[in-house]
Amino acid sequence: MLRKYITIAIRNLNKYRFYTIINVFGLTIGISACLIILLFVQFELSYDKFNLNADRIVRVDWELYFGGKHTHKAAVTPPMADVLVRDYPEVEAATRFRYLGSFQFKRDVENTVESRVVYADNDLFKIFTIPFIAGNPENALKEPHSMVISEQCAKQFFPDENALGKTLIKDNKTLYTVTGIVKDLPENSHFHYRMFLSMEGLEESKNGNWIGGPYNTYLLLQKGSDRKTLEDKLPDMLAKYLVPQASSVLGASFMDEFVKGGSQLNLHLRPLLDIHLHSNLQNELEPNGDIKYVYLFSAVAAFILVIACINFMNLATARSIKRAREVGIRKVMGSTRSNLTVQFLSESVILTALSFVVALAITSLVLPTFNLLTDMHLAIPGSDWRLGLGLALAAVLVGVAAGLYPGFVLSAYQPAHVLKGKPMAHNGSSFLRRGLVVFQFAVSMFLIIATLALYRQMNFIQQKKLGFDKEQVIRLRDVVNLGDKLFAIKEEMTKNALIKSGTVSSYFPGPFSARKTPLAWRYGETPSPDNSLNMEEWTVDYDYVPTLGMEIVAGRNFSRDFPSDSSAVILNETAIRDFGFADDPIGHNISVLNENPDGSQDSTNATTWTIVGVVKDFNFESLRQRVTPLGLFFGTKSMHSIAFRFETGNTQAVIETLRDKWKTLAPGEPFHYAFLDQDFERLYTSEKKLSRLFMMFSGLAIIIACLGLFALTAFTAEQRTKEIGIRKVMGATVQNIVLLLSREFSKLVLAGFLFAAPLAAYGIYWYLQQYAYKTDISLMVYLEAGILAFLLAALTMGFQSIKAANTNPVNALKNE
Repeated sequence: MLRKYITIAIRNLNKYRFYTIINVFGLTIGISACLIILLFVQFELSYDKFNLNADRIVRVDWELYFGGKHTHKAAVTPPMADVLVRDYPEVEAATRFRYLGSFQFKRDVENTVESRVVYADNDLFKIFTIPFIAGNPENALKEPHSMVISEQCAKQFFPDENALGKTLIKDNKTLYTVTGIVKDLPENSHFHYRMFLSMEGLEESKNGNWIGGPYNTYLLLQKGSDRKTLEDKLPDMLAKYLVPQASSVLGASFMDEFVKGGSQLNLHLRPLLDIHLHSNLQNELEPNGDIKYVYLFSAVAAFILVIACINFMNLATARSIKRAREVGIRKVMGSTRSNLTVQFLSESVILTALSFVVALAITSLVLPTFNLLTDMHLAIPGSDWRLGLGLALAAVLVGVAAGLYPGFVLSAYQPAHVLKGKPMAHNGSSFLRRGLVVFQFAVSMFLIIATLALYRQMNFIQQKKLGFDKEQVIRLRDVVNLGDKLFAIKEEMTKNALIKSGTVSSYFPGPFSARKTPLAWRYGETPSPDNSLNMEEWTVDYDYVPTLGMEIVAGRNFSRDFPSDSSAVILNETAIRDFGFADDPIGHNISVLNENPDGSQDSTNATTWTIVGVVKDFNFESLRQRVTPLGLFFGTKSMHSIAFRFETGNTQAVIETLRDKWKTLAPGEPFHYAFLDQDFERLYTSEKKLSRLFMMFSGLAIIIACLGLFALTAFTAEQRTKEIGIRKVMGATVQNIVLLLSREFSKLVLAGFLFAAPLAAYGIYWYLQQYAYKTDISLMVYLEAGILAFLLAALTMGFQSIKAANTNPVNALKNE
């Protein structure tokens, strides 16, 4: 019996080849899109699951409400890890990461810049599953100047050699011994360091400073321990260790006012498996994903598959008249309705299975291009039997879902009616089919509107005036080894006519390493939550403001004519406002808390700075965040960045000039550069990826929706064949017929637009809430989406309508 069903199904699919091809094409597009999205979702959900103890690993997060601001960090203070292991039996082990930016390493003469390097405690390998190729994980990072490197890193520095026991020189000063070689971390890890340096060699990590210090701290909980129970105990730890120290440094009154004013400091234990998709805090080890995007694209995949199935249903019912006599004859010959339903379901499953096979092949072909466009590395698992079983089950389920409705409709025909040539009544299903087409276009228009809104926001980000000029600025990276030589290099470089100006600084705007945010307060007052704030501290030279094109709105820039500028500061407008200074802040003083050499802090170690200028607020981070308080402090120490503004139109000549000078002025030092505008683009990598994905999938959705409209147009044209013939005999032109058929479908497209627009408006509003600075999405976006969808629909309807209008009326009326 099954063989008979399959044989007849193949014959029917072959008989209606044109519609079979359209069905396979629509389903294939939908299934391919779903496969790619599901690969993306599966990859995002797999982060950090390779760790054997993943369900017992947590990260300690720091959340502070202070001065009306909310700070949420993925890092805590240095001594916290040791205390948690010592005082809390729920904690089996703890490790810390301390990222300090790029370092230079060499074996002999030539330095190589390594950016993926971090200080870590030895228990790192007890907590995380990082397989060792050589060395002993029990003690690999116990000695002060020991290091563990990845397999790829070992091949780079020690080709064709055993790296274990070999040494590398860090920053031309410190000799590090390779005590372990580990496998490269998998892509679905939330950190990807190639070098782990022993925390024992970092003096800063040994201080007892409970007030500051960005140490990413991970805990391995004992089996059976409850995370929430331990988290509830952490306020006691803060009361025992942090509060007394803060009271000693800042005064007891500060802590009293801190509590009375509603300020809070909370610690949270975030599960390891939640980090990638549920954490986007300050001091993250790497940019993370977002669970909202996983939900969003999962919904997109479901919608695309649903509208592909809708197409099948509409195409099948559109061909129902051609098969009505077949159904009548089969029923006369003894076929039951269940037999016919199984027959039509067999055709549907065969068609869907064929579509899945083709979709799998197409997905394999397009994935490399897709990965290139989206900067992903998705791949179809080659030997996963679960994937094959899942695809087979999906093919059956989709086939049954797509063919169930047409099967019931076609098998319900009455033999007496169809064999006498009477028209089939479809009043009950007509509304459903039209509703499905409305749904298809609503989904498509939702995606189109979302894509246009994303494009507008990205364009807004790229065009927005940030408060400084990021164009035509080249930054030389990894120059920390040169120290005071940077000023001489700057002077020599700026002698070239291609270089307009240069500046040496501790930081530049953009996505660089964590900056200093010390506590600062109004000079002469006792620090309190009302008069103090955490402020960005950047050390700059005389030429920083003019080189970056910043605007001084009050006072002046640093000047060589004022020796007193060695203790001067320029604050941004936000800092002036938060300090509560009057309209004329020039000449006022502020105090800034410093760290002692051992990393500890006390209230006596504070520096006084005089405000000489106010710089207009500028966005030095992503437009997701509002501008925070910032101070530009004049100085010559801890300057490890240098940048130049150059003439436009000859970028390559500028690069070559700087490279040649660099070889002379800094022999043996690597020449690495970056453009400031490109650095800022890196802040919006996820937005660009999201925009590309939406563009691709909205395009696929509209194609599939047009196929659905094609099906309904074909169905209606066949239902109204005799009507069209009579109208033509009575003098109707082709244009009249086309307008007659298109008017009805235009209403469906309009209904889809009216349904999609408010949902899209809500979705856009929800998405833009993550930006402090965002564009206005005008009605023009919705109008453009509607016009685009209508034009595509008109082309689809026009093809079938013109075909129907050109039909010879004799063929339509010959049986009358």
